[in-house]
Amino acid sequence: MAKGPVFRLTPENALRSELQAGKVRSAYFFYGEEDFLTRTYTDMVIKTAGACPCLNLLKVRGVPDMDKLSDFAESMPFFAPNKCVRITDLDPESLDNQQLKDMIKLVEELPETTVIVFALITTAFDDAKPKAKTKKLVETVEKRGAVCKFPLLSVNAVAGMAARKAAKAGCTLSA
Repeated sequence: MAKGPVFRLTPENALRSELQAGKVRSAYFFYGEEDFLTRTYTDMVIKTAGACPCLNLLKVRGVPDMDKLSDFAESMPFFAPNKCVRITDLDPESLDNQQLKDMIKLVEELPETTVIVFALITTAFDDAKPKAKTKKLVETVEKRGAVCKFPLLSVNAVAGMAARKAAKAGCTLSA
């Protein structure tokens, strides 16, 4: 029998409510089989934070340059309420010990005007038995923000979502 995640997960509906109310946390860790939702909520966080994509958003895939990341995260936003860092598909196990320490320190000491989002889209991990570096990073994010797992949606959930999106666009789509 498979065990559940060892992390304290934020339910998707609670996350959605927070973001719709305009509340953002300092750090997020999104993962799961439903990469559509991982991408959607990553974009919602960035939009809610009010980070101007041309000046106040740093997009990184994989292992970031820690000096560049720290410089960006610790500087003030330019004509916006916040800066955002989106790190996609980071495998914490690929970080050396110093990089991991630097990443954890950055998350722990983020300025109030910076939001960081870790989004695992094509990278998966076993949340029932996470490896040491991954567990340490996720637990750090958990203390400063939210960790959310997006399991695969059911066929009915996908059909309902498609029908709602079509209705917003002025179209009719039957289930």
